[in-house]
Amino acid sequence: MESLHQHTAFLCGHFTIPTSQPSVDLTNYGWEQFHLPDGVRDIQKRYFYPEFVDFCYANSFGSACVRFIKLVNSPMEITIHGNTIQYEIKELTLYLMPFNIVMYSIHLELETSDLNDCTALLSSLRTIDFYSEIHQTFVEKAIQPIVEVYTLLKGKAPIHTTDIIENGNKLRIFQVVNSHDEKMRALPVEQKDLLLYQLATVSKITKPGVIDEFSASEAYFNKIIKQSKISVFQNWSGMALMDTFTIHAFDAENHLLNNWTDSYFRMIYIHAIYQKSYLFNLNMRFRIILKQPVSSWNSALQSLNLKKTAVGQLVDEYEDFEQKCCFHKISYNFLPLEIASAIDRGLNIREEMQQLYKIIEKENKRKEEAKDNTVNTLLFSLSLLTLFSAIWDINSMIDKMYPYNTYMNNEPQGYRIVALSLIVVVFFLLFLVYRRKKDN
Repeated sequence: MESLHQHTAFLCGHFTIPTSQPSVDLTNYGWEQFHLPDGVRDIQKRYFYPEFVDFCYANSFGSACVRFIKLVNSPMEITIHGNTIQYEIKELTLYLMPFNIVMYSIHLELETSDLNDCTALLSSLRTIDFYSEIHQTFVEKAIQPIVEVYTLLKGKAPIHTTDIIENGNKLRIFQVVNSHDEKMRALPVEQKDLLLYQLATVSKITKPGVIDEFSASEAYFNKIIKQSKISVFQNWSGMALMDTFTIHAFDAENHLLNNWTDSYFRMIYIHAIYQKSYLFNLNMRFRIILKQPVSSWNSALQSLNLKKTAVGQLVDEYEDFEQKCCFHKISYNFLPLEIASAIDRGLNIREEMQQLYKIIEKENKRKEEAKDNTVNTLLFSLSLLTLFSAIWDINSMIDKMYPYNTYMNNEPQGYRIVALSLIVVVFFLLFLVYRRKKDN
């Protein structure tokens, strides 16, 4: 049967390692470091800002993305609910990112006459928790090499295979479906939207009007279409969700497909899910530290900048991240900006940043309050010293004018009586001042 749909998909995940500098040479384990040719880099910089291109394709570790590739090119098949699906694993890619994050992608290709093959395959492969015997070959070809890298860079083997996915229970998906089906292309917009939604949620592809227990409610469906759909040209549309990014095109040419995978996936999407992963981890680290009690002594030292807080160290790290890894704009052209904006919304990256800003603002406010309290305490102590010094001076002056030995029983008793009288007068005056301010 003729293949009406070309399906390109990338399954993505990440984990953290102790340092951004790998402790082993991955080329000794079948991985090849990818270097973007200078000519291609120059071309990319005509479309994207130079600093963004250099971040996405760095050659040295530490401040940008360094890539390693392992070619697989292995034909595969899997039987799901009695249906055998044939596909191919093209390659595995590692993305060694700043701040100790390693990302990876598994590149899949599929040609089929039934879009249910696309959704069934990805739905089955994305959730490592539910792997069974039917996934054994896929695990050997695609998952075990990632587990090996995890062990090498982490310094310990994962307790469970699912450890290669941090902050979630399934792999993220970037996919492009290119359909050569005139009947499907002629469908009304509403039916195309439903098809796009089903592809994006890797759901069963149903016929128009067919509703079952797994169908989205009308309200939710309309909400997702309004918030997450991307529609710029007539021959394709996209959808950006939290765990998937989907493009459904009709008769798209090869150069367009290559642009979507090379630019939209390998640059924009990879950078976006890196930001999401880092910000989520940082927010979690902030919350853990803020739950820990801080002694009043440490708080005083911290308020005077005599001791760097754990939160302050994270704030410094975040500022370094913003400087090295965040870009106000990434492209000179509108379409990459539209795609980046949609992915940002889908991943809730701005929400993660806003949460960080709130935490930082609260910490700064707490630090200022602690500083004010410390300064007020110091000023009060100095005031007391000044008060006692003044009382002593007045006592000495009175003793010279009217010697205590002459007018009282003895000199120490005179000093005590005069000092106590002066203290009572001072506190009485302070009471009157406080009461007047309170009445006003």
